[in-house]
Amino acid sequence: TELMSMVRESRWKLVHFVDSPPGQLFDLESDPQELRNLWDEPAAAGHKSRLLSRLTDWHLRGAVHTADWKAPWR
Repeated sequence: TELMSMVRESRWKLVHFVDSPPGQLFDLESDPQELRNLWDEPAAAGHKSRLLSRLTDWHLRGAVHTADWKAPWR
């Protein structure tokens, strides 16, 4: 993938890929090795939704804060 974002709480970790619909969601408490992707698990849907919302908020705030930024080499 060309671009991915990740958000983590103490127990949960979510990875979102821009060019690929399925992401990754892990319960780090019960799966510290990140072997079981819970992205499509109905029981984890609330955690996925909450973390996606946090990630979206972070992206939006970053876009606002960097809207006028231009690299000197561009």
